Amino acid sequence: GRFVRRFFYNLLCNLKTLFYIYRMKYDADKLAADVNTKRQITNRLTTRQAAEQIGVSNGTVHRAEVRKGLSEQSFLKICQWLQVEPAAYQIETA
Repeated sequence: GRFVRRFFYNLLCNLKTLFYIYRMKYDADKLAADVNTKRQITNRLTTRQAAEQIGVSNGTVHRAEVRKGLSEQSFLKICQWLQVEPAAYQIETA
């Protein structure tokens, strides 16, 4: 019944997120440097404090700083927090 529908809905959402992670091409080094600079140097925040400001988990901030994959939603929230257009991190593909 309802449990099965919710299970498959959540599974579909997770698969969609994974698809975005592998499809997105962005400069992870530049994003990591910008997040680290704003978090530690400009604002002197812990990852937990930065995560609260951004609206993501503590682990998401850590993944951004160590250049791991992010969901599209997390990437956009981080860009908004950095006050930088997402296109600034786009990698040109030939």
